[in-house]
Amino acid sequence: MDIEIKKADITYLKDIQNLNNQLFELEYNNFDSALKVGWTFEEKGTSYFKDMLENEIVYIALDKDNVVGYLAGSINIQGSYVTKSLAEVDNMFVLEEYRKYGIGTKLIGEFKEYCLQNKIEELKVTASAKNINAISFYKRNGFNEFETTLKQEVKSNNFEKIIHKTLDYSFASGWLEKLKKYWWSKDIEKATSLFAKTTFYQETPFMKPYTTFDEIKQEWQHIKNQDIKNIEFKILAIDKNVLIVEWLFDRDITAYNGIYEIKFDDNLECIYFKSWEMER
Repeated sequence: MDIEIKKADITYLKDIQNLNNQLFELEYNNFDSALKVGWTFEEKGTSYFKDMLENEIVYIALDKDNVVGYLAGSINIQGSYVTKSLAEVDNMFVLEEYRKYGIGTKLIGEFKEYCLQNKIEELKVTASAKNINAISFYKRNGFNEFETTLKQEVKSNNFEKIIHKTLDYSFASGWLEKLKKYWWSKDIEKATSLFAKTTFYQETPFMKPYTTFDEIKQEWQHIKNQDIKNIEFKILAIDKNVLIVEWLFDRDITAYNGIYEIKFDDNLECIYFKSWEMER
């Protein structure tokens, strides 16, 4: 496979954001639930990547015209208390179907060559401790274990019992019944109240995810003009605080179906909503 590695400019901003958001989803689902999925597309996330493209180093991997991987790196990040110049791989991601072609190694290689030419003496990267595959990859590319970062949740020091609610079939059914009722009656205020804590909302994989409540409310305005014939939900699975639902929706003369992936926090507030849609 003929993959081109090159330095990115601002014209590739959206491509890089889309890949970074997939990295956030991967890390959130498997290693770090504190991550804010969708941050990439927020104002601060967009500003961060614009700065990286304009003032730091970003490499991309191209399969023809398709961006299939990227690496964003910072240079000269050392403090006044160290004697060696230092660069860091801030974040990188390669699409899963392209990972067998050595693209990640090529991206690292390009960044190392840049560091060498610019007399940067050391290069570092941070990986989640549970991400064994990433750690193995970095070790194969010359990185060695250097320091360990530890963290813990800060909880109440008193002896009050901290209660975490558990997602079960009863709650899930009730939540979906509310969604159906408010949707059917076109009560946008009550419908969107179910998403008051949601920081990732995506009705189709082809649209940019919404990350604010105002964006979600605006998206729901379109139901005012829907000629709704039928709405049905069927719970397929519940895994901890993740709900998988099959949905059926008839409007006008068209019928649709698809899958919802809905995630709730410990207070059973919806924090993540993603839909896959198919026309029947």
